[in-house]
Amino acid sequence: MSVDDDEQEGVSALLPRTAEAAIAAQRQLDAIVSPQEIDSGTHFWLHSLPLVDVRLEFGLARFQKKGFLKPTRANKLLRHRLSFRLSAIPSLIDPPPKEWGPTTLTIREPPFMVDAQTEIDLAMDVCDALAKNGCDLKMAAKDIDVEEAADELRGGIIRPSHPELGAVVFRVDDKSPLFLVVIVTDDAHKDGIFLVAPGARPAAYSIPGDGDSTLLFEPLHRLTMALADWLSGEGQPRLHPGQRLPEELGFTTLRLFAEAIIEGYRECINTLSPRPEDDVPLSPPPPAFDLSDVTAGIAFTLRQGKTAGLTLDDDPGALVQGRVALEFERLATSIHVTLTLIAPGFVLAATARDAFIGRAQKSADDIADQFPDRQVVDYVGAIMRPEDPRRVVVTLWTEEPGKPFEYLATWPVRLAGAERHFVFRSREDGDKLGHITRVMSASANMATVNVMHAESAGDVISEDTYEQYNRFFRAARVWRAGVTRASG
Repeated sequence: MSVDDDEQEGVSALLPRTAEAAIAAQRQLDAIVSPQEIDSGTHFWLHSLPLVDVRLEFGLARFQKKGFLKPTRANKLLRHRLSFRLSAIPSLIDPPPKEWGPTTLTIREPPFMVDAQTEIDLAMDVCDALAKNGCDLKMAAKDIDVEEAADELRGGIIRPSHPELGAVVFRVDDKSPLFLVVIVTDDAHKDGIFLVAPGARPAAYSIPGDGDSTLLFEPLHRLTMALADWLSGEGQPRLHPGQRLPEELGFTTLRLFAEAIIEGYRECINTLSPRPEDDVPLSPPPPAFDLSDVTAGIAFTLRQGKTAGLTLDDDPGALVQGRVALEFERLATSIHVTLTLIAPGFVLAATARDAFIGRAQKSADDIADQFPDRQVVDYVGAIMRPEDPRRVVVTLWTEEPGKPFEYLATWPVRLAGAERHFVFRSREDGDKLGHITRVMSASANMATVNVMHAESAGDVISEDTYEQYNRFFRAARVWRAGVTRASG
């Protein structure tokens, strides 16, 4: 079935329509095929469809402005997905209960995220420590009014009217443990950035009024390594229950999409249950199938500004910025939904990351030329033959709609038997990368690497490097605000 055949058919029709097609196909296979069968009174039923695996990719469009989602042809940017299995079984499944109970929800997040209360507590702790001169200041500026900076940050920990701003915390080292605490402000130069280890003085890398346009790269790199661990499948995800699917901050389409799949799930169970016409004497027994492994994925981009939130179609770029997955499990009286953050906004994953790696490989020599230690570090080899492509971390941003994406790539390389990393910025240039500039060499001393924390025309290598991380922090804030409200 083409998803464009009938504009009145929504997402919910994909499951029962497919089940009807499978049943119709099996009925044809089960038909009496010879006069001998008719004469003998014995029917030989064929079972030629042991299972049907369905995988669909499609775009989404609102229909008649009523929140009705209609599948459309997928574009290069947004490919939403639905997959499920129909398995042949000996007899028809039982019909669903007359009234299904409330759907239960579990939210699965990356292992580096923490719960909302811990986030607030750690943010308050660093502000209190800062106000009492209890932080190690890692910036070059002197004579900073730490009390004023602490008050400004404390007042911005929670910003209900600006969900993209406020406190966001990441666990960047499980062994120590170590936390990156960021308080995102209206002005990226005034963001509060701290590394916090239990029992130790917080290290402050950026606070309002510090007057330092540079920022030590260490806390950002530690976050990047936590992202690399997650993208490569390390660590256990953080699970917590939710009371409802998020619907604010642009999550409405996600809620409508999930509800449409649930509705289609229920209709499909009805389709696969006993039907009156199945009891006709001498007819073949009705084809029996059960539904399982129902999963769906929805892609999103992040919209910022006065209407911060998620969106499906406002971004002009060529690569998907984020994706969530929905898993549906049929319980006795309800359908359980697990909502998983697969890729947050502004971090490339899966096919998007693979596309970037392909472009980098076509530009390998140009990238290597940016690094003064090229003679001792095999940059080209690392790009052309990455040991684990999943550990390549790429963040992105664009100044405004219509402008090309800019990428910040952190790439692993083997140096003296140990994993090191080099970092570069680039832009899209057809099927390659252009405007390539070095941020950090593989042989650099991490403790001394600085990046620009504010706009500066004087340093084209690291100008605005922090912006990519700031966009990630804001994306994490929007996700946190959405799922926290859904869980509360």
